[in-house]
Amino acid sequence: MNRRILLLILALLVAVPAQSQNKRHHRRAKNIHQVEQPMPVKKRPLEVDREEHWVDSVMATLSLQDKVAQLMVLRVPLNMNERQQSDFEELVRRTRVGGVCFFAGKAPKTLDLTRRFQKASQVPLLVCIDAENGLGMRLTDCYSFPKQMLMGALPEAYDSLIYRVGQEIGIQCRNMGIHINFAPVVDLNSNPANPVIGARSFGENRERVTHKGVLYMRGMQHEGVLACAKHFPGHGDTDVDSHSDLPLISHSREAIDSVDLYPFKQMIRSGVASVMVAHLQVNALDSREHRPTSLSQPAVQHLLREQMHFNGLIITDGIDMKGVTKYYKDGAAELEALLAGNDLIILPPDVDKSVSLITATAQSNTKLQQRIDEHCRRVLHAKYRAGLSHLDLEALHVPTDEDRARCEELAYQIALHGVTLLNGAAWRPGDSIEVLYNTPYKLDHSRCECPIVIAYQKHPQVQRAVDSLLAGKAPFEGILPVSAAGYAEGSHNQEVIPLPTPYDHLAEAGMKEPFFHLIDSVAEMGIAQQAYPGCQILVARKGKVVYNRAYGHHTYDVTSTPMDTNTVFDLASLTKVTATTFAIMKLVDAGKIQLDDKLSRYLPYLKHSNKKNLTIRETLSHIGRLQAFDAYWKEAQNQPDPKSYVLQQIADSKLTDKHAYLYSDLGFILLGDLVQYVSGQSLDIFMQQQFYEPMKMHLTAFNPLDHGIPIEQIAPTELDKVYRNALLQGVVHDQNAYAMGGVAGHAGLFSTASDLAKLYLMMLNGGNYDGLQLLSPAVIATFNQRYYAEYGNRRALGYDKPLFVPKEGGNTAPQVSQRSYGHTGFTGTMVWVDPQYDLVYIFLSNRVYPNATPNKLSQLNIRTTIQSLIYQSLQ
Repeated sequence: MNRRILLLILALLVAVPAQSQNKRHHRRAKNIHQVEQPMPVKKRPLEVDREEHWVDSVMATLSLQDKVAQLMVLRVPLNMNERQQSDFEELVRRTRVGGVCFFAGKAPKTLDLTRRFQKASQVPLLVCIDAENGLGMRLTDCYSFPKQMLMGALPEAYDSLIYRVGQEIGIQCRNMGIHINFAPVVDLNSNPANPVIGARSFGENRERVTHKGVLYMRGMQHEGVLACAKHFPGHGDTDVDSHSDLPLISHSREAIDSVDLYPFKQMIRSGVASVMVAHLQVNALDSREHRPTSLSQPAVQHLLREQMHFNGLIITDGIDMKGVTKYYKDGAAELEALLAGNDLIILPPDVDKSVSLITATAQSNTKLQQRIDEHCRRVLHAKYRAGLSHLDLEALHVPTDEDRARCEELAYQIALHGVTLLNGAAWRPGDSIEVLYNTPYKLDHSRCECPIVIAYQKHPQVQRAVDSLLAGKAPFEGILPVSAAGYAEGSHNQEVIPLPTPYDHLAEAGMKEPFFHLIDSVAEMGIAQQAYPGCQILVARKGKVVYNRAYGHHTYDVTSTPMDTNTVFDLASLTKVTATTFAIMKLVDAGKIQLDDKLSRYLPYLKHSNKKNLTIRETLSHIGRLQAFDAYWKEAQNQPDPKSYVLQQIADSKLTDKHAYLYSDLGFILLGDLVQYVSGQSLDIFMQQQFYEPMKMHLTAFNPLDHGIPIEQIAPTELDKVYRNALLQGVVHDQNAYAMGGVAGHAGLFSTASDLAKLYLMMLNGGNYDGLQLLSPAVIATFNQRYYAEYGNRRALGYDKPLFVPKEGGNTAPQVSQRSYGHTGFTGTMVWVDPQYDLVYIFLSNRVYPNATPNKLSQLNIRTTIQSLIYQSLQ
């Protein structure tokens, strides 16, 4: 039986029960209000008596200063040593604060600290966390659900999944001894430029945001964990982050009442336990200058407490944020927050100053003392309802594998029903499909007329769901939760789109598909043999990319981030050809330098060295008598100017035998410096302006983390136990390049196979890219020649060439032409261009994870085996 027909039959057999299951789930989802939402429970008088008795008994033990301290929640410092833990424990004991808040760490340590601090406190602590999409948002070994905007894309029929998210987060918080989670966010994110809310919001439609926020809250509170609606009165239409300054909300009072406050009104009616007040300048509520809503009595006491009839806890946003501290110092903000009507003051910078100032002010102010009593009683009532009257610290435990498994499946279901398709009605067989693993706001820069899949964020279960949807296993059902790039909120296409296969364009390029199935097998074999955790393989022919596929994961842990075609790799010594050689070509083309110029003409520190006669041509050909490399980083790290130190050490280094071919990092370090001397720009800036930006190579950069490329998009390399003492991710692997600031002529560049293809297809196109003539055909021809073949040197200028007689086990497949050129890199990379066959082959991997040895990638000849199969597909 034809293999493709067999696969189709198997796919249909799998899809039928999956669709049936979806229909059953759809029917169950409609009953969420009858089945899963908890009905309000009317308290029996005995329960009320017990609660009042506990609150009264605790109040009787507290001084005025203690009552003030009960209104404070301290930030638990990060990475404390034993001495610091003891000091913080003593601070909790001495001040009798009301609570603590965790912001980072791991679950076992957090649980240990929780038990320790609770034992130290005379009044049970309210333990808090800001974990909007799960404990993993703060605790690195716990689970993170997709952010709220993906949940905002769920059709109403699947909103029961949001209730279950609240439950799962509530279960894990409760088991960890956490009593209040500062979630959900119910801001209506209507400003695409909002720097602080964005994907944390369910969207911009007030009814949909409210409905989803209520379900999240009810799920969490059903498990005994207090929810917190934030950020009152609405942080969704700001373009300033209140962590750094005080944002201005210019809405009219009518707009605030009908739009911004709508979710908070409904959350209050639905029984939310607490509301967090944001640091916003809302002139319609309080026009005093530099008066954040968190410190505004009209906003807190008059509006939220009295007009909106909220009887739960009112909590400030972090009082240490610059939206407040920029204008209020030394406890003044905490006093103003209390006078405004807040019950809990979160993260005071100096708790002693805060408590002392408020206590001293209250000594002679009977009304303020009464207010402090009211606030303290409200905090104690919340503690009772959170179970703090009967602590059982030994029953607490960290999340289990079973918890994670439930969360992963729940996250997958959310993504399966929330990922959104736009322009689906225009789809035809063979069309490309754009997948955006980001918020819809990024469509402003990437909109096209082809079908667009909005996946909202890079998350393992989201990627799994996208694969399922593109494979036609389920229809796209997500609804756009915000307006973006001309698409209205609520836009969607309910389509089933089959995944274009990676092999669709091979035939038109004159390549036979079966060989690419073999290539897939070789790539997967490399992962199974632990030659690399994952890789990208790209083939371009006749000016087009015809095969572009990713395999494996970022690490050997199959639950880690899957590799995809947007994963960014450390190119290692491909930097020599993809940055330095291109820069030299550009300067030669412009007449700024000549190939037979001496480097010492441009680099003064070489003028009186043994390298004073070294030419650019010799250096590019690796025949300049330079050492292969040296570990200059060992001493450079202790120097005031490491880069200058490395360059001087190269100048002072010994030479090898004349005209003996020896591949050298040192020459390319010098060439990288030459580019800066001649152009006046460092190598990274020169390449960015001359090539990468005009060619829209947005994922190509030195020091990628400084260029906005997310760390989770970058494949990790080695666990460096010698120099950096860390897992390298987004940081150059090569030690000398790192010592030079991450920008060097021999290493430091990061990129993807897709970006590199643009650069090398431009070379095959005579230096022209999309109408831009970036290099002349003449300079390309000049650099693709051997100049020292009589010395046994196969190299061209910058580029490697095949062996004079290619063979199995050589640096290339034996089928390549003598016109071909390219390079291989230490971290498991390769690019090879063959003008005779109009062919580009790119292989990228992170084979040095977690250790650089052994080099199984080379031992197994994986790169050249794949290259050979590519050539065989042409026959």
